[in-house]
Amino acid sequence: MSLSGKRNIGKMGTACLAGIAVIMMTACGGKGESDNNLIVVESKDEKTVNLFSPMEKTEADVENTARSAADKTVILAEEKLGVKVEYVTYTAEDYQDKTYDDVTLDRARNDMDDIYLALPETPEEFLECCRVFQENGIETPVGANRWWLETFVLAQAYADLYNGGNTEAEIAALNSGESKYSDYMRPGFEFLKELIDKGYVDAEKALVSEAIEGEGEDFLAQKTPIVMAYWGAANTDTAYGNPDFEMQVIGFPTKRGQMPVMPMTGFGVGINAEHGEDAMEVLDVMLSDEALQIYAETNRVISPSKNVEVECIPALKPLNDKIQDNVYVLGSNAGMNVEQWGNTCLIVRDLLGGATVDECMAKFDKLQEEALNK
Repeated sequence: MSLSGKRNIGKMGTACLAGIAVIMMTACGGKGESDNNLIVVESKDEKTVNLFSPMEKTEADVENTARSAADKTVILAEEKLGVKVEYVTYTAEDYQDKTYDDVTLDRARNDMDDIYLALPETPEEFLECCRVFQENGIETPVGANRWWLETFVLAQAYADLYNGGNTEAEIAALNSGESKYSDYMRPGFEFLKELIDKGYVDAEKALVSEAIEGEGEDFLAQKTPIVMAYWGAANTDTAYGNPDFEMQVIGFPTKRGQMPVMPMTGFGVGINAEHGEDAMEVLDVMLSDEALQIYAETNRVISPSKNVEVECIPALKPLNDKIQDNVYVLGSNAGMNVEQWGNTCLIVRDLLGGATVDECMAKFDKLQEEALNK
């Protein structure tokens, strides 16, 4: 997740957190949903492709590198195909009570110095980092919101599964019921519970805070040294604005060290889209190596394609190097019969609301049982 800045706290400088790499996700709906999804609507003189996307933009007058990168791929598609691409964003729609996944599925179905701390590698080191911050006047070291704390859990839960050389067999055991998702999840939830109990995370505030909006102001004012964020937030003029301090972006703490969490998502065209072929042509251009090279040169985060090289910003290079070495955890995996990102997010919110770790694990067991009975 994320970012850190320079701040004099006695002889201590701020640390940071870890990175989430997210490729844009769009949902596409069925016939007749022209205002909501990636479909094409004909007018007298032009065709319009309507695209729904998160776009990581919270204020209209804030420059957003990630969004700008996406815009350039859209412009390329418009120029090559002679169509008009318009989109509505998750933020613009102001969905306060639904996750992005909930919204997209619904639409589709309706057709974060003197001396730097040793940057924390393991959960134990992270807890020690928070302890030192708190002892030096940082009341709440970790700025959290109601969406992204699941990244701690996912990193710790699946560090071995994705990096231990036995991925397929472990996933097969989970899908068959031989292994339990709750056994993987428990260490991460116990870690989060300790963060909450020690006051390193304000659970009450996190439970009602939107991403970035809840912790962004204190982070930029250097009152909160650690936040979770998309990698793109490390670029200037994005989600956290253009800070006047140096940020560090590191992976989430695991027993294997700092671990990037990558929820890989993608585009889709509704099966009943009125002009599905035109929409597919737009995607073909937006996802072409030419367009992705433009996207990468603008966004400067990680490469969205094996055929595209990225010169990422210095703050992101250590994390990008891990990705290039195939060291990461997937935040979502269609090969698992229990959906990961959304379910983990919602159950973490139960923990923030006062549920015990055992109660949270029982929910994972129930989800697994339901999946086995399908």
